[in-house]
Amino acid sequence: MSPTPSPAFHPSAMPMQTAQPPSPRTPTSQAEDGIVGGISWFNQRVYPVIAHGDTAAPRGELTCNTGMEVRCDRMTGEITHLSLTNLGLSGTLPAGELGAMTKLVWLDVSGNAQLHGTLPATVGRFQNLLHLSVHNTAISGALPTEVGLLRQLDSLFFHNTRMSGALPTQLGQCTQMSRLHAYNNGMTGTIPVELGACERLGDLMLHNNRLSGSVPQSLVALTGLRGIYAFNNRLSGRLPPLPVAPGGVCGLALAGAAARNAFECPPPAGLGAVCTAPA
Repeated sequence: MSPTPSPAFHPSAMPMQTAQPPSPRTPTSQAEDGIVGGISWFNQRVYPVIAHGDTAAPRGELTCNTGMEVRCDRMTGEITHLSLTNLGLSGTLPAGELGAMTKLVWLDVSGNAQLHGTLPATVGRFQNLLHLSVHNTAISGALPTEVGLLRQLDSLFFHNTRMSGALPTQLGQCTQMSRLHAYNNGMTGTIPVELGACERLGDLMLHNNRLSGSVPQSLVALTGLRGIYAFNNRLSGRLPPLPVAPGGVCGLALAGAAARNAFECPPPAGLGAVCTAPA
C-alpha cells in the first residue's frame, strides 16, 4: 500500500497571533471611553474595518499582522503598533482601552475626519512611544501635558485638527523629538522656551495658529533645525539667530497683510526677508 502523502503546507494553516484588547467596561459617559451601549470602541469602530473578512478571528479580537494596521510583540502578544489611518473611523478615542496598551511604540489615527473628542491624557502611559499622529481629524481641546512623559517620542503630528490652547511647556521633556507638526489649528499662547531642550528637533511647524509673543532665544540650541514655519501667527519682537541648516526653510513671515507676524527689523543675518517693516 502506498504511504499516505503528507498534506501540503499552506501559510493559512499556521495559527494567527492575536491580541485581546482590555475587556469593555461601562463608562460614566460616552465621551469618557468612546463606548456606546456597552460595546467597546475597538469592537464597534475598529474591528469591522480591519478584519479584512477574516471570519476565523472571533469578533472583538485585534488581529496581529505584519506591515498592516495592528502589530504585536511576538513574545507577549501585546499590541505595539496601531496604524489606523484613513479608515473612516468615528467616535472618540477610548481613554481606558487605549491607555492599557502600555507597550505601544506607534499610534496613528490620522485621516479619520469624523474622529472627535479630545486626545486622552492616558497617552502619557506609552513610555516607549516613538510616533503619535492624530492629524486630519476633528479631535479638539488642548494637547495634554502628559505628552511630556513620552521621553522616547520622535514624531508628534497634530496638524489640521480642531485642537486649541497653549503648547504645553512639558514638550521640552521630549528631548528625542525630531518633528513637531502643530500647524493649522487654534493654538494660542507663546512658543515654549522649553523647546530649546529638544536638541534633535529638525522640523518645527507652527504656522496658521494664534501664537503670540516672541520666538524664544532658546531655539538657538536647535543646531539640527531644517525648517521652522511660524507664519500667520501673532508673533513679534526681535528674532534670535536661528541656526537653520543650509538649504533649510525659515518660514516666519510672508509678504502682505496675511503674514500677521510683526518682527523687529533688520532680521539676523541668514534668515532672509522675514520681517514686517515698520509703517
